[in-house]
Amino acid sequence: MHFVEDVAITADEAGLWVAEGGHLSDDLILVRAGAASSTIGVVLHLLHVPSGRPLVLLCQPLGVAPQFFASAGRVAVSLVGDVDHPMALAAREIVPRLGEASLHYKLMVRVKEETVRDVAEKWERTLDSNPGSLKVTDYCDEACAFCSSPKSGYVGRLSMPAPELVHERIERWAKEGHRVLDVVGREPTLNPHLPEFFARAKSLGFRGIRMNSNGVRLADPALADEYVRAGLNEVCISLHATNAEDSDRITARADGFAAKLQAIRNMLRHPITVVVNFVVLAENFQLLRDFVRFIEDTFRDGRLPRIAFSFVGPVGDADGRPELMPRYRDVEPYLREALDLSRPSAGLEISVHEEYGVPLCILEARHLEQAAPLKARARRGRRYVGACDGCARRPRCNGVWEAYLDRFGEAEIRSMER
Repeated sequence: MHFVEDVAITADEAGLWVAEGGHLSDDLILVRAGAASSTIGVVLHLLHVPSGRPLVLLCQPLGVAPQFFASAGRVAVSLVGDVDHPMALAAREIVPRLGEASLHYKLMVRVKEETVRDVAEKWERTLDSNPGSLKVTDYCDEACAFCSSPKSGYVGRLSMPAPELVHERIERWAKEGHRVLDVVGREPTLNPHLPEFFARAKSLGFRGIRMNSNGVRLADPALADEYVRAGLNEVCISLHATNAEDSDRITARADGFAAKLQAIRNMLRHPITVVVNFVVLAENFQLLRDFVRFIEDTFRDGRLPRIAFSFVGPVGDADGRPELMPRYRDVEPYLREALDLSRPSAGLEISVHEEYGVPLCILEARHLEQAAPLKARARRGRRYVGACDGCARRPRCNGVWEAYLDRFGEAEIRSMER
């Protein structure tokens, strides 16, 4: 978050019902209020009591904010900076009360030009880091603790690359021979220029135009239709539970579960590839088999989406959070039962994510084709251990996360003959 002269507003001026230093809730204390530097709005500096960590909320009029963490009447509330799962839950509890406040919107302070240039250069580096992978926003309207996309902390228009920069990169990648475009973000559907990007890639000969999404906005059938018309031909929608209570807890968003299911239905109506991505965590790995059954039952009246299991890795928001990772020996029986349910001939395809999977020694031989990349992908933060030497599966295995080895050791990793 960037401030110009850190303009001060008192809690009373902002229309808040507590004084600075007072409790907004049991878990959150208001430290101070300030003017947002990038647009009209108010920045609330809070203290999360259980962790002792600061928390920043950006409050804007709904018509101004292009994204919201949660809404309260005419107010859109966004989280700024490094926020973990418990903090997000605490923030969500006070959102309805913020709607009762007469928040101050009259101050507008423009971001310094050098800040704009710095952010533009940051987005150029981001787009150049992995050609063909298009990150279109740092926003997300969920707050999953395990998101693999690092946060920048930028807000407003600075949280998205300039559209002309994106078009230039798509054109360059096309000239370089790239024919697959992977659109990511934290949540790409929050970028209003997305249909333009899809259409440009399609016109330049990209055969695969794919997007990862939490699915919430895709519950709008008109938006789903617009994306497909523009060129989108594969979508991966995240869903990590079989019921609303668990889903809302994992994503720190209320009422997202039904929207995700509707999004899947909307996308399945089109002749495109639809994948449901279940991130395997320490808190949900017991649901693997039940999740497959749930997907079968929920979408049995039409074609089924593909199911992909992605194991949480210590990257992005999950970096430094090894407690999120399940132990392989605990997951193994649940994963085996879930993979055995795959019936491609009946339209039920189940796989393990090639990059965010498990060491191949954890799998039964019959499941290798559902989980093994054709070739191992080197990735910082992973390594092989002594048992990997001479393992017949090593050429296709990505190794083990170092953070996993630090937490659980290497006793589970073994050499396999096939």
